[in-house]
Amino acid sequence: MKTMKRIAVFILVLCLVLPVYSVISYAANGEVSFTDPEAKTGETVEVTCALRAGGKSLDSFEITVKYDSAYLYFEGGDSGVTKESEGVLKFSGSGDGSNRIGFTMKFQALQVGTTTIEVMESAGTVEGGETVTCTNGNSTIQIQQGTTPVNIPTDTADNSSAAVTIGDKTYNFSESFKSSDMPVGFVETTLTYNGGERKFIQQESGSIVLGYLIDSEGKGDFYLYNKDDATFSVYEQIAVSPTASIVLLMAEEGLKIPDGYQEVKLTLNGNEFPAWQDTAHEGFYLVYAMNANGEKAFYQYDTVEQSYQRYITRNAVSDEKEDKKGGKLFGFIESNFLLVGIGAGALLLLLIIIIVILAVKLRSCNRELDDLYGQGGYDDGDEEDLFERGEERKIEKRGKFRKSDKDDDFDYFNADLDDDFSAFSVDDDFDDSGYNDSDFDDEYYEDEDEDSDEGFFDDGDDDEFEDEDFELDEADFGVDFIDLD
Repeated sequence: MKTMKRIAVFILVLCLVLPVYSVISYAANGEVSFTDPEAKTGETVEVTCALRAGGKSLDSFEITVKYDSAYLYFEGGDSGVTKESEGVLKFSGSGDGSNRIGFTMKFQALQVGTTTIEVMESAGTVEGGETVTCTNGNSTIQIQQGTTPVNIPTDTADNSSAAVTIGDKTYNFSESFKSSDMPVGFVETTLTYNGGERKFIQQESGSIVLGYLIDSEGKGDFYLYNKDDATFSVYEQIAVSPTASIVLLMAEEGLKIPDGYQEVKLTLNGNEFPAWQDTAHEGFYLVYAMNANGEKAFYQYDTVEQSYQRYITRNAVSDEKEDKKGGKLFGFIESNFLLVGIGAGALLLLLIIIIVILAVKLRSCNRELDDLYGQGGYDDGDEEDLFERGEERKIEKRGKFRKSDKDDDFDYFNADLDDDFSAFSVDDDFDDSGYNDSDFDDEYYEDEDEDSDEGFFDDGDDDEFEDEDFELDEADFGVDFIDLD
């Protein structure tokens, strides 16, 4: 009985194990290898890659590799090699019945240094569909300084490798830079450049943007990028404090230099920058630079203290104050545009009302003056007529006195008066006093009219005056006169 149970258990275990062995399949092993060439800048370097699968025939091989485009420029390769993107190549090929499948890639060495080509992913199969398990290697390329200039053809070059001119030197733009090459405080970013989205680096706490350029000798470095006009310039950063720094700039066209400074050259790390020396104070220079916020200004360098500080002229200070005042005014108008518009409209309406009222009053006054002169006014001709009539009346009255037979009685009196008044001139006194004859004439005319109205000098009065017998005594006319002289 016990023997039967053991046999049953053995048969059951065997049934469970047999299906497992039926699904297990061992994959073939393969190795991906590269050549490690040496080259000089400007020369073409070839790198060969191959997959070997032991003693089995390979059916297919696919592999994706990456390279540093700052050091290598892909010029081409064997059939099946394609460029997926900047710095990435892919190969796809089939076997010829052997245990090896290989291909060759051609690059131009751009700059001095050591670079590698690494496998991103790989896969292969052998006859019968068996998968090849690949062990991936890499290629190490040593690049030395050469005499052949780096030359990337513009008709076949990628847009990202466009030529850039700074001064009298030509560079090639590249996106393939290492994180270790980036300056401290910068992060990667993407900007539109030369017809596509390109990789740059930007200051993490500012607005400074740098691009990676490679010169004709294959040396790569970061250069200051101006987003406004898509140009590059030499990048030289100077720390002005533990928390702030400035970037030296070339003189822009139309840059106004303060008075009292003479242009000189400043050389830093082999790069020349314009500077201006203070002619009145030895040891002080001006440089044109940009801070972390992208603001461009002059900075004064003290060679004794070896320090930088922002330089501001007096005119610049006053202009800055005016700009702030104007900015506040325009800001208030912008934020309260509706209220300002209503107030301006009301003020304009009030001004129009005042002008209309003044115009109406002026017209009314003109009418009153016209009416006044039209009813009782007179002109200069009327005044002359009145004056002539007054003179005639004077003469008539004087003549009436002379008609009297008794005028002889007054001869003595008149003689005395003439003698006494001859001592001074009445006309001269009145002339010196500035009297106006017209005033006396008008007053005389009024008195004369009143006398005429009362009939004081009518014909009857003249007769009575002639009939009366006056005996004039000389004593009655005794008048003591004071000599005014």
